[in-house]
Amino acid sequence: MLSRRILLVGFATTALASCFAPEPVLRLRPLSHEVIWNEGRAAQVKENAVARVAVAFEREWSLADHPMVGFRVEIQNVSANPFLVVPSRFYYAACSRSADGKVRACQPSRPAMNPEQVLLNLDIGHSRKQAGAANEEALGAALLFLDLAAGMANVAKGNPRGAGVAMAGAAASSSMMSSAEAEGNAEAANYESARSIWSSTALRTTTVLPGGGAAGIVFVDRQLDAREIVLAVRIDDKTLDFPFEQIRYDLRPQSEVPPSRTARTRP
Repeated sequence: MLSRRILLVGFATTALASCFAPEPVLRLRPLSHEVIWNEGRAAQVKENAVARVAVAFEREWSLADHPMVGFRVEIQNVSANPFLVVPSRFYYAACSRSADGKVRACQPSRPAMNPEQVLLNLDIGHSRKQAGAANEEALGAALLFLDLAAGMANVAKGNPRGAGVAMAGAAASSSMMSSAEAEGNAEAANYESARSIWSSTALRTTTVLPGGGAAGIVFVDRQLDAREIVLAVRIDDKTLDFPFEQIRYDLRPQSEVPPSRTARTRP
């Protein structure tokens, strides 16, 4: 019996280890000789005739199971005219390098996430889920009433078996209502959390007056296999490129990680 228990525990441990491997952790550092550190963030700062822009890696994010990388972007208007900051006009490219590190090949550029569109999608999805949860609760209430009525009728007729079946149905209907309510509460909490990030943390579409500024997080899709990520900040048809080296920390056993993918001592 003891040996069988040990075998089962070993099997369960192996199964869990293989099913729940940790995700790699990413860090991005500026590919620039001019770096300004602020509160632990290493930022690149560039300027043209229109704007002074600082960009730093913030952190990885996962919203609605969508893995992303966030860059903190700060923009100051150094011109004499107002301009419009539109994060969806920013682009990023994931790049790889040859084994000797000299040749860079970049994928086609993709737009950064559009906070205004994401907020609209969140509101639409939340509205639909609220309606679905309300319908499910209403259905559960109707079924509960019918099952209780059927149970009482069977009791009056002296049919305990029929009453038992009806009461079991009533319990199932009550459970369905409770489950729908719990799912609705969880969905509402997730919605409020995601909406807070996209409405308050993300860089939003903003008119920046002369001497003024705008700041926030710009989100791009996570690219696990990239060696570099280049974020292009476009303002008034002028673009500033900010290249970052991506360092990937694989948390799997060392024997399973290709040497070129493993970060050892870099901060």
